[in-house]
Amino acid sequence: MAAIVAALVFSISVLVGVMLIDEFIAVPELADEVGYMQQAKAALLALDALVAVIVVGVCLSSLILAFLIRSHPAFFIVSFLITLVLIPLSAMVGNIYEDFATAPQFTAAANQLPLQYYVFEYLPKITAVFAALIAVVMYGKNDGGVP
Repeated sequence: MAAIVAALVFSISVLVGVMLIDEFIAVPELADEVGYMQQAKAALLALDALVAVIVVGVCLSSLILAFLIRSHPAFFIVSFLITLVLIPLSAMVGNIYEDFATAPQFTAAANQLPLQYYVFEYLPKITAVFAALIAVVMYGKNDGGVP
């Protein structure tokens, strides 16, 4: 969950950065620096996909680590309860990003970062799917029931 919150902070930072650069480009006194600002904006827009990479990387690394952990089926209830906590938390994280992205001052910048919006919009579903996959990997393997 810490990585998801870090992705949220990163996404909001990129969103604010794009918004500020757009506002700086509109300032006539900075007309000589527009080329540099366009390059900075292009660099920030390239970071749009990084949020998806972070979320997918966290999910895939969790799957790999779940395969390596020896577990007992009795702990399935604990993992189910953790999943019941994680899904609403991921919905809150998604709502926080949506509140920022739909604010009037950030709307233009958010429209330039569609992948971030998509990831945070579907974050609870992504969390549920990977939690189910982790449960199948952890409790579906036959390791002799050794905790």
